[in-house]
Amino acid sequence: MIQTYYAKNPWNGNRGYKDLGSLLIMFFIWPFGAWLYALYNANKKSSYVIFFLFSLLLCWHMSPTGYTDYYDDFVGILERFQESLFTNLDISHQIHQYFSMADNAPKELYENIMIWFVKGFTNNYHFYFLLCAIPVAYCQLKSLKRITQDVRYQPHTFMAIAIMVMFIFPRDIITVQNPRFTTGFWICILCTLNYMCSQKKNILHLLPVLLTPMIHSGMWLYVIIVVIYLFIPKHIRILEIAALCTIPFSFLDVEIIKGIDLSILPEFLYKWSLNHFDNTSNVIEVDARAGFWWVGTAFSIAVKIMYIYMFIMMVKNNDKISGNSESKNFYPFFLFLFIIVNLIQAIPVLGERYYWFIKIFTIFVWFKAFYPTHKNVIICLILANSWGFLQRYGYVLGGALSVNTPTDIFYTPLLYLIGKGLFW
Repeated sequence: MIQTYYAKNPWNGNRGYKDLGSLLIMFFIWPFGAWLYALYNANKKSSYVIFFLFSLLLCWHMSPTGYTDYYDDFVGILERFQESLFTNLDISHQIHQYFSMADNAPKELYENIMIWFVKGFTNNYHFYFLLCAIPVAYCQLKSLKRITQDVRYQPHTFMAIAIMVMFIFPRDIITVQNPRFTTGFWICILCTLNYMCSQKKNILHLLPVLLTPMIHSGMWLYVIIVVIYLFIPKHIRILEIAALCTIPFSFLDVEIIKGIDLSILPEFLYKWSLNHFDNTSNVIEVDARAGFWWVGTAFSIAVKIMYIYMFIMMVKNNDKISGNSESKNFYPFFLFLFIIVNLIQAIPVLGERYYWFIKIFTIFVWFKAFYPTHKNVIICLILANSWGFLQRYGYVLGGALSVNTPTDIFYTPLLYLIGKGLFW
């Protein structure tokens, strides 16, 4: 078994900041260009400084673009920030209700506390998204470091950049548009990797996971999964067989079945289904898609197939997983989580959100076991996600960027972007 990542000295000779000065000058002149350069040299500590700064700048820059054909969480969160006003007494009362489990207690505390804190010194919503970006960017980059600081990582290559993209893509920094789930999610990712990948398990690494339900109530399930895992036997072969048996359930998610004409159901089931789906992020959009729902569905199936294929590769070649110290330690938890997440795919919203964990952890384990071989697998994964990339980042198709990110982020200097949020 080999060790390819060293937590106590992760930078492998790239600790220095010798090119940070020139990168910061470039960031001042053209932030997006500095980010592209950092992406190309992702194993350097100076690149991580640029990643962090650009993440904060992107979230600071979020603002309505006037695009109204596509709903984005950013719109609702912005309205909540502008309309909410919490006093010190309100927040202390909410905290007391939450921990005393009162009947009218809030489900979470994070959003209201952040709004209260920001509005304590400004009504400028840019500061809200900026501050919310800090924990997300920190956890994302600390997690990503286990890939880019692996001794086998090869910067300047397509495969290396593709793996980075696929590791971050399921919940990228743009998801700070609705910071509650994203913040809890990345805290769970980072803490799970820190604990599960270590030979000497330090339970303190998992303590932040217990706090994530205060950020988003959907994290309660993850807390339960982690706690149960700590007490079950870790028989790899049994977990592998169970995981393989749950694969058919993974195709029951809402994204894949949403294009089906539900009118074939009995009337009471049809009405229940419509109500159920309408409450899950406008899942029924047949009219808006003008009969092309099958395009997104086909790509969704292709994505599922690719992640399942990568998982089967792991099972068939578990000797490669056991040959790497991190993947060997992490693999039992990955199998257990894979089982649970497959079984809940039919639950709208929850199934989709928890599959994001599987996507990120699949890339992590696959990288530790197979990188830099099997390049075609990563290429096929990128192609399967191409429609998702266009939907999320395509201004023409009405993705998240088209709603909350004006295009001047890509070509204007830093002072303009900062001033835009402050003065105009």
